[in-house]
This record gives sequence, structure tokens and C-alpha cells, in this order.
Amino acid sequence: MIKTAGELITEAQNKINCVDVFSAKTIYDDANYAVIIDVRELSLTHCAGGGRASLAALTLHNMGYSNVHAITATFEEIKDVFS
Repeated sequence: MIKTAGELITEAQNKINCVDVFSAKTIYDDANYAVIIDVRELSLTHCAGGGRASLAALTLHNMGYSNVHAITATFEEIKDVFS
């Protein structure tokens, strides 16, 4: 059976740490070294609400990274809190 993008995102979000933008800011501020990775594509700006971040976080988790979080907020919310 072929899975839809929505099903893949839901599956990923059930396996990873999803955080809201304020929790992400706290994690970022409290860490000795933290990196936020922008996984958006220039030509697909309509997907800026956390779905691609969830899939990327699951991939990093599957690669062996243990402290991975997906910010499930819109890009505008992230910019407002982090700027």
C-alpha cells in the first residue's frame, strides 16, 4: 500500500520529539551547542509548518542522532520567537 505524505508525517511525528516554538527556543538557549536546520525547499514554500521537519528529524534519529527535535510551528512563528 502506498502511503500519503500526511501518513508519513504522522508516522514520523509519533516516533520523534516534536516541540512547539517556545520549547524549541528554551532548548536552544539552554544548550551548549545547538543547531537549527532549515529543511524547506525554495520552490515548495507552502510546506512550512513542521511536516518536512518531522521527516528530517526522523531520518536524523534513524541515523543515530539522539538529541533531535522537530519544531512543529510555522516558519513565521519560528522567526518571531528566534529573532
